[in-house]
Amino acid sequence: MKFTRGVRWVSGVVLAVVTSSFAAPAHAIIAGQNAQLGELPSVVAIGNKTVYASEGNLTNAAFCGGVLISQRLVLTAAHCVVDFNTVTKQPRVSVPAELVVGGGVIGLNDMNGASVANVLRVDVTTDYLISLITSAGDSSTDDIAVLQIDATLPGTQPVALATAAQVAAIENTPTLLTTAGWGDTDPQAQGSYLPQLLRTSVTSVADGLCADPHATFAVTSPDGLSMRAFKIGRAH
Repeated sequence: MKFTRGVRWVSGVVLAVVTSSFAAPAHAIIAGQNAQLGELPSVVAIGNKTVYASEGNLTNAAFCGGVLISQRLVLTAAHCVVDFNTVTKQPRVSVPAELVVGGGVIGLNDMNGASVANVLRVDVTTDYLISLITSAGDSSTDDIAVLQIDATLPGTQPVALATAAQVAAIENTPTLLTTAGWGDTDPQAQGSYLPQLLRTSVTSVADGLCADPHATFAVTSPDGLSMRAFKIGRAH
């Protein structure tokens, strides 16, 4: 979910389109529509505390997105809070005191009104850190982090996590999901970002299919009017 003032690398939030939802990292919001205030109250922005303290708002401090999975826990991408030193080949996890989390707004240019909390703890998956070290910077394995914040955020609401049965159903059956964030809006990943929170629809793909380098799968647009076939790692 990482982004800066000029260039933004943002992970979206994936919500199951049923009564519950779950989150997973993504890097783009293609064919998105503007989210309305209060429509996605679990989506939050993660910011640099020094910049926030200096400017008094998150407009320039925000660099990543996340989703509340409880009142005081934020799920985000590990690459948002981990830097990899290409010289020493060692990762560095952000110190909690370096971060703040803001919610209750939908535009990066409207962060003056955001509710803001400090970060008490940063947890990154062990496999992510091991992958960085053993592959000299590969950040594709278990790119997950959880932040604990020191207060609840008015204007926000935790996402309803999917049950084990719903996760199994999604794994077995392609399911229409909603993803949201401040991600790249260019299908060719040319770095076209908007300050407005966007949402779009995606279709789930089973883990086993993703793990098979020879597998192909089809994705149909939400309106049913178009379809694209993919091979893992490469679009046809």
